[in-house]
Amino acid sequence: MLQLHVANIAINISADEHTSAMLTKNYSGLFHTATSGAQIDYSTSYQTDSGHYHITRAGNETYSYDNTADFIYFFEKDLTLELQKLRPDLFFLHSAALTFNTKTILIIGHSGAGKSTTSWALTHHGFEYFSDELSPIDLNNMHVTGYPHAICVKQDPPAPFLLPQTAMVTSRTKHIPVENLAAGVAVGTAKITHIFFVHYKPEQHEVSIQAISPALASAKIYANALNQLCHEKSGLPAATKIARACDSYTLEFNNVEQACLEIRQLIRPYI
Repeated sequence: MLQLHVANIAINISADEHTSAMLTKNYSGLFHTATSGAQIDYSTSYQTDSGHYHITRAGNETYSYDNTADFIYFFEKDLTLELQKLRPDLFFLHSAALTFNTKTILIIGHSGAGKSTTSWALTHHGFEYFSDELSPIDLNNMHVTGYPHAICVKQDPPAPFLLPQTAMVTSRTKHIPVENLAAGVAVGTAKITHIFFVHYKPEQHEVSIQAISPALASAKIYANALNQLCHEKSGLPAATKIARACDSYTLEFNNVEQACLEIRQLIRPYI
């Protein structure tokens, strides 16, 4: 039995040896001492003869997947949806979150924009890790709650941020366990101070960081939210409130090391 803990929600997972190994690689940063009264219950298994993974959530039907990538992806998707149902008070963003000293940043970008690779690189620059994919935000105080599963990248990161030997590699993704993060995992919650909307551009010769208005930031935040309709007026005031509470920037780059240095330099005057 594994137990995860996210945003004060306990998740029990009954897993066989094979699926337990996969989930441990991906969710070790969310492990919690097992207690009774979990709000979400899963059962997972792997059939050696067929090569199929099975996922059952209590009260729901069993789903079958024929590869590790789909097993991890659809387990994560189902868990994310269930968390949103149980915590509609939180504003869920598809975003990475990291903290450096007293400042906490969000890294937002579409698939392939470099969000996860940038997050992995920032952990080599003293940033503690909150999340790679999911950032639940308390709109009352602008605090983000950690969701520190393994950092998931689609391509091999560039030097000097090479994949560790302990990374879990599937047919489509590469997962870096939190035990490999030099600066460690942040605990609890932290107030968001900066948002970076990242875009990796191979043709970009220099790193470009541009401050953007709260209006533009609001639109970008809204486009990357997962549960807008749970909130007043379809979440538009919530996105605006987050944008007004933070300094927001676009970040275009082709050199992730230089991008990390620029991010640190930008937030350094605030420390």
